[in-house]
Amino acid sequence: MDINIFEVFPEEIQCEDSVKLIVGDTYKLPIEILPTNANNKDFTVSSSDNEVLKYIENTIKAVKEGKATLHIETWNGIKKDIPVQIDIIPVENIEIKDSTEHMVSNIIDKSDKISVTTEIVPSNATYQNVTWESSNNDIVLVNDNNFIVNGTGRVTLTCVSQKGRTDSIEFFVVDKSVMPKSLENKRI
Repeated sequence: MDINIFEVFPEEIQCEDSVKLIVGDTYKLPIEILPTNANNKDFTVSSSDNEVLKYIENTIKAVKEGKATLHIETWNGIKKDIPVQIDIIPVENIEIKDSTEHMVSNIIDKSDKISVTTEIVPSNATYQNVTWESSNNDIVLVNDNNFIVNGTGRVTLTCVSQKGRTDSIEFFVVDKSVMPKSLENKRI
């Protein structure tokens, strides 16, 4: 008696038609090879742009904002492409918090340290980092988000979020050694 053995080949890849994620998210992508009784269900997955999207052990990792495509292919050449959109949670507002020790109002001595931080809204915005700019580097130089007081005069420091939200604060930098004694020791 002859026994015929038939191999059941994969015919279809079943999974989501598209995926939307936020930068930093991971998502376990369910992939099913059909028919369910296929003998060999091996498949490979690759990303069209590993800088935007990575695929590691059945999990999608959203790396940065943009679009990429996941390419799925079975061992016998059945293919499916899944477009993936990766977005960010944008900064809606940025506010400077000033804890600098002022002599009077927004006046500081050139030997004082500028101590400011930022509050990002919403607090879960994708990009929390800001860059600082000085209106006059001869008065206050910004170096790696540190403030170096170089001279005296009026200066505006501006913080900028990745998507362009800004807030500014103004300082008058003075040399207290040339100020009248009546203002020298005043601190608020």
